[in-house]
Amino acid sequence: MNRRSFLAIIHMGVGFWLLTPFHKIRSLYNRLKGPACPDTAEIKIASRIAEYIYPESDTPGAVSLGIENFLINQFRTPYYRHYIPSLRRITRYCNKRCMKDYSCTFLAADAEIQRQVVHTITASETVRQYPEILDDFNSLIDITLEGCFADPRHGGNREKRAWQILGGTINEEWFNA
Repeated sequence: MNRRSFLAIIHMGVGFWLLTPFHKIRSLYNRLKGPACPDTAEIKIASRIAEYIYPESDTPGAVSLGIENFLINQFRTPYYRHYIPSLRRITRYCNKRCMKDYSCTFLAADAEIQRQVVHTITASETVRQYPEILDDFNSLIDITLEGCFADPRHGGNREKRAWQILGGTINEEWFNA
């Protein structure tokens, strides 16, 4: 490579960086990188919502079955990566709704306020404003039930208590195949 072609390549590279807006470069980088794992606040909000999806009664609920550990473990795997944007939309909605109506974050709100916010997710007014929120909430329902009844090695179903609810004994050879 001679000096002239080397300088031409350098000029093209510098021109690209100078002429391309920074937000487009950042957007391209983020799309190539893929979604990052949810942070601890998003995981805590999702586990609180999961407790309203699968509440504790005479049987253990989602939190006592270890849904938070399940979410932490599974959002690091490639299979659950496509659920991360849905989780983020749900958590953003819950925080915005709490800030708008109650002037606090979702995690800082008391249990009754959290319950009311979770129940507004499926309201027709919310679905009109945020059309994708119902699909996101259904995804969170699927993840919650999967976390509650999955094999304990994935982080949920603490001490196999959910399997005991189903009938006592589970043939563990099915899961170790």
